[in-house]
Amino acid sequence: MNIYSHFSASGSELEPFPFPSELAMEGYLVENPDVLKLDNEVPRIIEIEKEWPREKGRGRIDLLAQYGDSTFAVVELKKEEIGLAAFAQLESYFEAKEHLNSVADSFQLEAKETNQFPWLGVLVGNSISAELKEKLISNNSDSNKIPVAAIILNRYKSGNQTYTLTDVVFPKKGKDRADYLFKGGTYKKGRLVLAMFKAYAEEHYDRLNASGLKDSIKDIPFRKPLLLDYDTAYTKDNTPNSKGNCVRYYFSKPEEAIVLKDGTKLAVLNWWAIDDMPVIEKIAKALGCSFASVS
Repeated sequence: MNIYSHFSASGSELEPFPFPSELAMEGYLVENPDVLKLDNEVPRIIEIEKEWPREKGRGRIDLLAQYGDSTFAVVELKKEEIGLAAFAQLESYFEAKEHLNSVADSFQLEAKETNQFPWLGVLVGNSISAELKEKLISNNSDSNKIPVAAIILNRYKSGNQTYTLTDVVFPKKGKDRADYLFKGGTYKKGRLVLAMFKAYAEEHYDRLNASGLKDSIKDIPFRKPLLLDYDTAYTKDNTPNSKGNCVRYYFSKPEEAIVLKDGTKLAVLNWWAIDDMPVIEKIAKALGCSFASVS
């Protein structure tokens, strides 16, 4: 769980200076979006007071924000303590899956094709209940749930100066640091998949082509192609996004390509989540491989 605080003060005696309304809090966040930072990313406020469909009627979200290039956030504001009722209200905005996809499509996001959720929930209030803290831990540990963060925002006043204190509560799943043994080598998940495909291609080199290799895994559905034409993957991996960064989804170094007898080259997916081991096990079974975890 990430819990950290940022407080700016001059050493003067401070008096509580709460927001008189949620509308005032909303205006403050629009002018100071850095308050909504969860890590190092300052979000962009896209819309305010936006109508939003739910399974039971319609609602209106306080803020629609965007973190980086590929994640949208529904931000729900409360000028008092945030608890389970606020969480339930926020969760209801994620019920209409078709609407979530249409919003993402309208901004031409590709994140829904990756292992990262393109959506995030953010609750903002002046305190947080113990029950909500526990709820955030259980919710964010479930790979089928949209992650939710809480921001505790308080203002203080000293003379003509105003100061803010911000606490962020954002439980995250830990990284998978496991190692796996395959043919005498030790690999992390992504490298393990690459090693299995390379071994299979080498063992069947004389009679294997691209369609044959793809056919061997055609019954394994996944969010992105497990194998992609190397030139296509290389171009995508080396095309900067709107922030000038390149996001690498495939093993696209020349020595990482799967090279077949007819000269065809394929790239292997290099974008694996902590819960993807069952898929990797299916790949191993389809390729006739076996591996073992390192205890």
